[in-house]
Amino acid sequence: MAHFKIRAFKCKFANMHSATHAYALLKLASFLSVLQQLRRTKSRISVLILHLSIADLLVTFGVIPLEVIWRITVQWYGGNVLCKICKFFHGFGLYLSSMVLICISMDRYFAIIHPLRVTDARRRGKLMLTSAWATAAICSLPQVSV
Repeated sequence: MAHFKIRAFKCKFANMHSATHAYALLKLASFLSVLQQLRRTKSRISVLILHLSIADLLVTFGVIPLEVIWRITVQWYGGNVLCKICKFFHGFGLYLSSMVLICISMDRYFAIIHPLRVTDARRRGKLMLTSAWATAAICSLPQVSV
């Protein structure tokens, strides 16, 4: 009886994982549409949404599958180096998504509070995105040493 419950539990996770990837394909289509829009218009918000889409794809194709596989197998078969790489990208995707959302919020804040400082906005946007990627990488580094 317990074996049947475990098998049913694993099937539920596999179905959930498939549904997540179906959703991810929709996100990928959205990502490609944003990328196409970015080619036409070089607005700051388009660039920020592009980076948010990249971060969400990292979470969808990096974090969620690893979590599902971990829940199903309960044991790591990939070795120490692969474990450290996967844990780095696990944290990196989540941190990056949060940091890019902060960048979007700050960009909208500056657009409302200082609407006439358009000349600084593009440089500030690049600086914020660079900081977001660097901060996500730095915050994920402790996972490599564990």
